[in-house]
Amino acid sequence: LQRKIGHLVSCLITGNPIPPDLSRWIDSQPKRILDNLVQWEIIRPQRAAGASDLSICLEAWKKSIIADGRTEKHARLYVNRVEKIVEGCGFNYPADIREGEVKNWLHKQYSKKKIAGRTRDHYVTAAKAFCNWLEREDYLPANPLKYISKRSSQADHQYTRRALTEDESQRLLKAAEENGEHHGLAGKERALLYQLALETGLRWNECVSLKVMHLHLDEEIPKIHLEARFAKNRKEAYLPLKKDSSLIEKLRRHIQGRESKDLLFSPWKDKGAHMIRVDLEAAGIPYQDENGGLIDFHALRHTFATTLANKCNAHPKTMQELLRVHSIDLVMKYYTHAGFDKQVEAINNLPSL
Repeated sequence: LQRKIGHLVSCLITGNPIPPDLSRWIDSQPKRILDNLVQWEIIRPQRAAGASDLSICLEAWKKSIIADGRTEKHARLYVNRVEKIVEGCGFNYPADIREGEVKNWLHKQYSKKKIAGRTRDHYVTAAKAFCNWLEREDYLPANPLKYISKRSSQADHQYTRRALTEDESQRLLKAAEENGEHHGLAGKERALLYQLALETGLRWNECVSLKVMHLHLDEEIPKIHLEARFAKNRKEAYLPLKKDSSLIEKLRRHIQGRESKDLLFSPWKDKGAHMIRVDLEAAGIPYQDENGGLIDFHALRHTFATTLANKCNAHPKTMQELLRVHSIDLVMKYYTHAGFDKQVEAINNLPSL
């Protein structure tokens, strides 16, 4: 005990990080010894608290994430990912965390096809964020996962989303109107929901969060108010609507006689991909084409972005602001789809030499 405490004092004086073996020794000590080490200012209170077990640290980290402005859903997702790693690797204390064991566990999950490459990267992001927090709060002397890297997950993608053509969009809306009620919405209401996503780029969760009071249809510039708490980037937005769009009159009829606090749509608490798949089949549009291009509800947002680029010749900065994403690169890389036809059109527009 004397030698261990002497080693801790040496680390304190020199400013060197506590080595892993000594960190594990701290984790194994009873509370009375830890309390004395804190009282003598050899270790900080957070380090002593970290010796209890990782579940305490994870709960504290979750509160920290929420305090930083993230939603409880986001915090719970991050914590759940780390909990799976902790359980899979058999870690009990912060000092147990080892890069090699984490990498091996992730590789096993990936090899058994329990997780995809992109999901593996999400696990790495969460685990590194947790260990960064452990280091900042003095639960650990250093981040043990500092050098673990993500891998390119592009090769793991068995499909990518694609944008609907103008003809397909019209067929989808028509089929939805005529396809009766399912997923809690009548046909006309589903068609309205799809058209709203196609003309605003709103995500599924953003669409179903809208209330009657969020529609400003009679102003000089008709628009939709998206509250910050429902936006993915947690920023309030006002989204303009096309003045002569049939969407505006459809929305007016849809909200007639309803209270301002009523939800605009009330579908089953389900993902939009399941709902739209039924209407795609009715429209004769394949859910996934021969090139792996897939259409789910989020593909309507891709269609909005692609239409802005190809039909409206919108400036990339304008597209970024309408899509409410943090970078133009994200718009160009993921949301816009040119396709071979657009490549041919561009080549045919080259000047004659």
